[in-house]
Amino acid sequence: MKLPVASVIPAILLAVLGSPTPSKSQARSSTSAEALLAGFAGTYYEGLGHYGTVLTLHRDGRFHFTTSRDHLDVPEKRAKGMVWSWNGVLILKPSSALRAEEKWETLPTRLLPVRWGQRRYLLRTDEVSIREFCNSVNLGEEPRRHFGIPYLRRGGESLPAPGLPALPVKWRAYLLQTPVTCRVTSVAETGTATIDAGSEAGLRVGMRLVAGSRHRMFRIEQVEAMRASIRAEPGREQEPVRIGEVFCTRMPER
Repeated sequence: MKLPVASVIPAILLAVLGSPTPSKSQARSSTSAEALLAGFAGTYYEGLGHYGTVLTLHRDGRFHFTTSRDHLDVPEKRAKGMVWSWNGVLILKPSSALRAEEKWETLPTRLLPVRWGQRRYLLRTDEVSIREFCNSVNLGEEPRRHFGIPYLRRGGESLPAPGLPALPVKWRAYLLQTPVTCRVTSVAETGTATIDAGSEAGLRVGMRLVAGSRHRMFRIEQVEAMRASIRAEPGREQEPVRIGEVFCTRMPER
């Protein structure tokens, strides 16, 4: 009798990694992996509307990936293959290589499944991607009501997202329970500024702050207990920072 693909994938992975005969705990892990995949099956979108990618995860362990853009003369790129769960991460193995000419067309091969209320997100597992998701939550850009980054399961835009997303323990400190407001206490000739809030207020290196306009974005470079050093994000035209200027980890209301 032919077994379902989702059932044999964990066993195949164990064999490839050279694991010994599965124990009871490994069998339970396999069952949990199947449950995780079933809970995150569906179609996800990541992009900016005029271009993006669509990823569909099937309960039987298959996936389909498609690029999409508004230009009618640009053909879609497609990939398919197998997906399984390993240590809480979804592993995607395409049946053939996908040639990505631009970064956004790249097929992610490792994704962190994240629950937020009834919503389901898929995050790339590198630290930059996870930290930027945390920044989006802190800034109020997430939970979003339309397209964006990272992957969100279709229909999730209209679903409630109470509290905070369920991230691994390592990243929970990057999610602020309440916004942090601070003031600039000094400005250096190097372009950095010092603010009067630090780790005791919940700030971490890599967090983003906004001042006045939604387009004046700064990033924390160094953190001490009661203060932190910030610098304007590159690629943005910025007004000079002034002593006494107020910054916040939350975007101002439109």
